[in-house]
Amino acid sequence: MTKAVFFRDSAYGQVSSQVATARPDLINFVVVYAGEHTTIGGAAAEPKTLAGVLSTDIILAAVSFTGTTARKLLKAVPTTDTLTFTFDGNPNTGTAHKVMYAILRAVS
Repeated sequence: MTKAVFFRDSAYGQVSSQVATARPDLINFVVVYAGEHTTIGGAAAEPKTLAGVLSTDIILAAVSFTGTTARKLLKAVPTTDTLTFTFDGNPNTGTAHKVMYAILRAVS
């Protein structure tokens, strides 16, 4: 049987799904954070402070840009309370980049 990802309700700390109550055995990850980061430039690596992020979390990330110099997102690495995005160069050399991300945490 395929397991699923469910969103955690930030107001109550509960998994937002009727399936979670009926079949908690189907849940293996919850989304603990999701958002968008606009690059500030100056260096290839850009840290974003997110209280509660763990180094064991799983990151899903995608990048979009406007301008003429597109940069590739090479990696998104979680450490305690920080998510660091690393590009193949300075992401603000004539171009604005936005990183959309979701942070998954395993449920035991």
